[in-house]
Amino acid sequence: MAVGTLGIVMSLAVTSVFVVYDEQVRTYRDCSARAHTVSTQEQCDQTWESETGMPPSPLFAS
Repeated sequence: MAVGTLGIVMSLAVTSVFVVYDEQVRTYRDCSARAHTVSTQEQCDQTWESETGMPPSPLFAS
């Protein structure tokens, strides 16, 4: 039961990030898709972090 509850809480947390930061998630996703070098990906990461205050995560890079 605890594992199921934890799964629901984590799903709600990730969903809330997508809802609250919809525009930033789209911008980060598009930037990451165009980033062909480490330095350009780092620029995408820095922009995400400065706009949201959260560290970038591979979850949003898909």
